[in-house]
Amino acid sequence: ISPSSEEGPVDTEIGETPTQEAGEAPTETGSAPEPSSSPTEEAPSPPEN
Repeated sequence: ISPSSEEGPVDTEIGETPTQEAGEAPTETGSAPEPSSSPTEEAPSPPEN
């Protein structure tokens, strides 16, 4: 019961950790470091594509 219960929450945390970290990492990196370059380059990027 100990390993089974521990494996359940552990697997869920491990899967949610990388998913949230991966989504939060690029979001913060592109919005935090490049706040002025992001909107400027993103504006002409969508219309050009």
